[in-house]
Amino acid sequence: MAALRNHPLCIRSISAIFNPTKRRAIRAGRQTEEDARNKAMTVFAQAQNASAATGLRGRLSAAVQRYQENRARNAVYRQTVRELNALTTRDLNDLGISRSMITRLAHEAAWGSSK
Repeated sequence: MAALRNHPLCIRSISAIFNPTKRRAIRAGRQTEEDARNKAMTVFAQAQNASAATGLRGRLSAAVQRYQENRARNAVYRQTVRELNALTTRDLNDLGISRSMITRLAHEAAWGSSK
């Protein structure tokens, strides 16, 4: 059941119910930024669910998975920084965020809290 709940198509269809912009994007056949983020999170889940193999093949497979996970995390980081930098200072203040906090918040979004 958890696998179905986290499946990108399920997330895409559920979020489309509540988001008119997403509904229009799905009808037009475009991928939204949220879909790209969900795709990146799917890579995380696949890396965690992969069974540990032994030998050279297993080490290479693990290295490729770590590389893909790091790329996905970096994509989340860059996208978060880009979206927060696009907001005005007034919008950021309404959210309780200062410009100096953007990189820390993006890091937490991609890699989790440091605590």
